[in-house]
Amino acid sequence: MVAVDEAENAAEIAKAARAAGTTVGVLIEVDTGMDRAGVDTTEQAIELAGELMDLKGIRLLGVSGYEGHCSLTPEAALRAERQHQAMTFLTQTAEELRAKGFPCPIVSAGGTATWGLTAADPHVTEIQAGSYAVMDNFHAPMAVDFEHALTVATTVISRPADRVIVDAGNKSLGAPLLSTIVGQDREGMRFDEEHGVFVARPNEPLRVGDVVELVPGYAPGTVNWYDAFHVVDGDHVVDIWPVIPRGPGHGGLIS
Repeated sequence: MVAVDEAENAAEIAKAARAAGTTVGVLIEVDTGMDRAGVDTTEQAIELAGELMDLKGIRLLGVSGYEGHCSLTPEAALRAERQHQAMTFLTQTAEELRAKGFPCPIVSAGGTATWGLTAADPHVTEIQAGSYAVMDNFHAPMAVDFEHALTVATTVISRPADRVIVDAGNKSLGAPLLSTIVGQDREGMRFDEEHGVFVARPNEPLRVGDVVELVPGYAPGTVNWYDAFHVVDGDHVVDIWPVIPRGPGHGGLIS
């Protein structure tokens, strides 16, 4: 499936699908508040649905309305209010489409920070949450039911009297200033391209050559830096999972 928000683009998708001898399922993308992609009104969704139904090679399957802007609201009550507004608009749009005779079996929404609220809505059929699978320090305060499973291994490379410097900087971590050292309460000072600088503790035990793990501030941006996950059970690497696809920096893993 693919999300669409304009007829011209949908026509190109339909043309490619016909040439390939297949049919592509499409969801109408609805802008629920992110001010990003998507139709802005229910009327636009209905108009687009009519145009999609005339295209051979695609099949209208419903609507998509990710409320990712709510993730930027740390206050729980305000986040819930904004999520409710977003889902009310999305689900009412879906109902209007059905009332006009358009198929709408799928209502897709929800992110890690709002998954619980959105999943509780009986009108929503699919949750789009992703970061919960590995978690990070940005989402953790808003999604407390999930454990951290993603870390970045890094080495202490310098030990001035007041600092611990590791070889993981802002080229290695998403939202690096939110990153923390596993099992150690240590304040981050700054992150340069190849250096992470933490405040040393009194009687600091870490020395040059010590390996520590960092919980990233933001998991999606962190994963995109790497070609593979090294899956660890205890002290053993038990598998390696390639990260495919991850944008233009795929390291040759995509041919």
